[in-house]
Amino acid sequence: MSKMLDALLSAFGVQIDAAIRDSKEDDQQIVMAHKMALEMYAFLINWFVRAAEKVKATGEDETLPPPVKSRRGKGGKAGTSRAAASKKTEQWTWCDQINGAMETICKALKLKTHRIWMTSPERDAFIT
Repeated sequence: MSKMLDALLSAFGVQIDAAIRDSKEDDQQIVMAHKMALEMYAFLINWFVRAAEKVKATGEDETLPPPVKSRRGKGGKAGTSRAAASKKTEQWTWCDQINGAMETICKALKLKTHRIWMTSPERDAFIT
């Protein structure tokens, strides 16, 4: 999940940078070339954030203590294998990813949206 979000945020950031750079040009067609890509990345990140918030709301309850692990086999402790250790380190949490996502979204708000989306409903749809 982390790699997917990183790839989305990185690609969206690159597209935002290109749109900001090209918005300084006088040619409207150059600026309009970024419209579809920006809309698609914004949609994907919006979808990802909503899904992550749902998972966080239902799956991450930080107030509960971790469950007690039972012993298995001949006195071996459960969860002490390498596989169990790697499983613990791979656990993804949305809380760790929020800052990066918000930085990219704030960067998108710096776009000169009136140059890319000509009508207010189009501009409002991108922002929301």
